[in-house]
Amino acid sequence: MTPLPYKEEQAVVSVSDMIAYVEAEANLELRLITKNHVLTRSLNHHAVNRPGMNLFGFFRYFAHDRIQVFGRGEHKYLDELCQKKELTHLKKFLSYPIPFIIFSHNNTPHKSFIDLAEQHQIPIAVSSFPTLKLVHSIHNFFDDSIIVKEVHHGVMMEIYGSGVLLQGATSIGKSECALELLERGHRFVADDVVNIKRIKGNTLVGYPSPMLATHMEFNGIGIINVAHLFGVKSILREKEIELVICIEKYDSAREYDLIGLEHKTHTILDVELPMIVIPAKVMSNIPILIETATINERLKKTGYNTAKEFNKRIMKHITGTNNSYVE
Repeated sequence: MTPLPYKEEQAVVSVSDMIAYVEAEANLELRLITKNHVLTRSLNHHAVNRPGMNLFGFFRYFAHDRIQVFGRGEHKYLDELCQKKELTHLKKFLSYPIPFIIFSHNNTPHKSFIDLAEQHQIPIAVSSFPTLKLVHSIHNFFDDSIIVKEVHHGVMMEIYGSGVLLQGATSIGKSECALELLERGHRFVADDVVNIKRIKGNTLVGYPSPMLATHMEFNGIGIINVAHLFGVKSILREKEIELVICIEKYDSAREYDLIGLEHKTHTILDVELPMIVIPAKVMSNIPILIETATINERLKKTGYNTAKEFNKRIMKHITGTNNSYVE
């Protein structure tokens, strides 16, 4: 269960990082329209600013170190100022060290505004996205860039609505178990290489690498496309990890928990997750055991622990305090 040798934590990103992200992910649809600009400025604040009041000349609380997003309203007012050559507020606006300016709805600003921005080497880009979608995409960029990430070897599945990370030694049968779980109606997230990111405090999310998304590998069969074979409803782009199940070869010399009172955990990115170890015996039906373990873990979250309740009954029977117990 040792993670692959990759870990990343980036607290500050630059404009060039955002441009590279756009080129790789193609989900922001940005088009740079300035030529004389600096792309190495840091995006220290992971939020955007809508410069409505600033265009009127109010700069007391101007969040100049954020990405400035111009929607239709800001663009229309900006265009009127430029046409009237009322550039006083715009010159002051652009005198601040603004890292990046983006216009939504494919709205291109007036040439005089572009010229002023280039004097201060401020990059300007245009996006075809509506304003709200653009802002949401920018937040996604920061989520992908500043969060802590790790890469683990395993298989990620959604089983009965719960995100389950299957781990174990190479060739133990993780992918084969995932294939059987797919046949039983569960959903696939990632195979072999599972990217894990920590978001919103202690929430871990598993997702595939772009090259391997929707694909699985089997000895003797090769690569299969899960979406093509089982339909798009059988795959997920990402899923919160709620349980780790480790499949290991059965060892007759080892004592396994037969009741379920042991509470095992597995730590990923400083977050503890419940872990269940399933010993793989010959002819054992591991997929059904995985389903059962997942359901039982969900039951624990509701406040009912079968192992503890069973242990209470046993103790009451031993002490003679439960006369209704039937052998």
